Amino acid sequence: MKDEEIGKEPGEIIKFEQESFKKIEEFEKSEKNQEMIEYAKMISKNATGRKIAQLQETYLKKIDKEFLNKK
Repeated sequence: MKDEEIGKEPGEIIKFEQESFKKIEEFEKSEKNQEMIEYAKMISKNATGRKIAQLQETYLKKIDKEFLNKK
């Protein structure tokens, strides 16, 4: 894996997070029930956090495998 390929992954993480925030904003505009909005935000935050953690773990493993284990 090349440096450029590994360098794209943080951008993918940021893009995923931005898309999640955008979906919540759209939901807020269409939904009138404040409790439902807060619940959706909580679920989204938890799901987004887990996904980002998974992506980061994968990213760090790739860096470790590609660069740190080379001798």
